[in-house]
Amino acid sequence: MKRQITVVLTAGVVLAGLVVLTSSAFIVRESEQAVVTQFGEIIRTEREAGLFWKKPFVQDVYKLESRILEFDGDPDDTQTNDKKPIQLDTFARWRIEDPQKFFETVRTEREARLRLDAVINSSIRESIASYLLVEAVRNSNRPLTQDKEIAEVRRQTSSVDSTDVGDSEANFGDIDANVEIQMGRQKIVQEILDNARSEVAEFGIQLVDVKIKRINYGATVQESVFERMRSDRQQIAQKYLAEGQEERQHWLGRIDQEQNEILSDAYKESERIKGEGDAEAARIYAEAYGADPEFYAFWKTLQIYRDNLGANSTLVVSTDSDLFHYLHKSGIVPMDRSQDD
Repeated sequence: MKRQITVVLTAGVVLAGLVVLTSSAFIVRESEQAVVTQFGEIIRTEREAGLFWKKPFVQDVYKLESRILEFDGDPDDTQTNDKKPIQLDTFARWRIEDPQKFFETVRTEREARLRLDAVINSSIRESIASYLLVEAVRNSNRPLTQDKEIAEVRRQTSSVDSTDVGDSEANFGDIDANVEIQMGRQKIVQEILDNARSEVAEFGIQLVDVKIKRINYGATVQESVFERMRSDRQQIAQKYLAEGQEERQHWLGRIDQEQNEILSDAYKESERIKGEGDAEAARIYAEAYGADPEFYAFWKTLQIYRDNLGANSTLVVSTDSDLFHYLHKSGIVPMDRSQDD
C-alpha cells in the first residue's frame, strides 16, 4: 500500500515538474521575436532565436514576426499641385524593429497595417500636393518622341476649334512634357518614405521601402482623358496614312512615267526594226524582179489571187488575161481546151 502511495506521489511530482518545466520554457524561432509580460507589464524582450525561460503561470510570452512584412494599400484619391485629381496605388515593406514599443502601441499586425495605411496615405497626399503631375510621373527630362508627334499633329490640325474639347479634357488630358523636372518621381517617393518612416518609428516599426504601384487619373476624368488619348492617336494615325498615300502616289507616278518611257522606247525600236525589214524586203523583191521580171509578175499575180479568193470561189479567166497566159504557158491549161474556150 505504501509502495503504491509512493508511486502515485512520485508520478504526481514528476507530472507537476513537467508542467512547471513546460510552463517555464519557450522557443523563439529564427523568424520570430518575443515579448515577455508579467501581469500585463513588459518584463523583457527576446530578439534572438533559441530556448528561453520564464516564470511559470505568472509570465506570458507573445511572439512577433522578425521578417520583413508586406503592405499593399488601397488606391487613394489625391490632387497634384496643378489641381489634377489622381488616384495612387502604393505598396510598402516593413518590419517590427522595436518589439517592446510595437507591443505597447499597436500590439498586432492588423492594427499596425491600419496605422501604416493612415501614415503612408497622409505622407503621399502631402508630398504629391506639393508637385506638378509631370513630376510624379517622370524621372528625367528625357525628350518624349511621342509627345513631339502629338504636338506636331495638333499644330497641323490647328484649324480645329479648341472649344470642341471639353473642360475635363482641356484641364486633365495632357501632361506637359516641356516642364523642367526638378524632383522627379523617384525623389518624390523617397521623400514620402522619409516622412512616413519618421512617423511610424514611434510604433516600433521600421518602414523599409515605399513604392507607387500605379498612378491613374480620377474616375471622374478618366473617360475624357482616354477619349483625348484616342483622338491624339487617331490624328497621328491619319497623319501617317496621309504621308503613306502621298508616298504611294509619288511612286505610282514614277512607275507610270518609267512605263511610258519603256513603251515609247520599245515602240521606237519596233518601228526601226520594221523599217529595216521593209527595206530589206523591198531590196529582195527588187533583186528578184531584176533576175526574172516575167516570173516575178506571175508570182505576184498568184499571191494576189491567193489573198483575195476563198476556198469555194469560182474564177472566170479570159483568154486575153495575163493569168491565162501564164497558166497556158506553164502547161496547167491544155492547148486544145484553150482553143475550145
